[in-house]
Amino acid sequence: MQTKSYTVHLSHVTSDDGLVLIKEGFCWLAFAFSVPWALFYRMWGVAGAFALLQVSIFIVFNVTTLEITGQWVALFAVALIFGFLADDLRRHALARQGYYIEEIIVEQNIDKATRRFLVARSELLSKLAAQI
Repeated sequence: MQTKSYTVHLSHVTSDDGLVLIKEGFCWLAFAFSVPWALFYRMWGVAGAFALLQVSIFIVFNVTTLEITGQWVALFAVALIFGFLADDLRRHALARQGYYIEEIIVEQNIDKATRRFLVARSELLSKLAAQI
């Protein structure tokens, strides 16, 4: 039984979703699909910065006539770093939107972690249900 850590984020704004869980660790989707992943989570600045970084690497390697292998290694390294930082960037974006970290839960998957949090905090369950 493999467990993962999740951070539970709650919103100060009652008109928002109110509850977001984010897994700790490497994000494979952000590694493989960096810009679309950032756009999906409405992190426009992160998506733009990452796209600009990728284009810059492409331009630098083509202008300096360095080998294509070096370009692919550089792009892979940047994607790898983004995969490791993606969840932290998402947490930061949520904090800017008014969310705060309420708790850290260790559970097998995100559904069980959500259920465990809501059972422990039943007063939030009724508050979140009222928003739907």
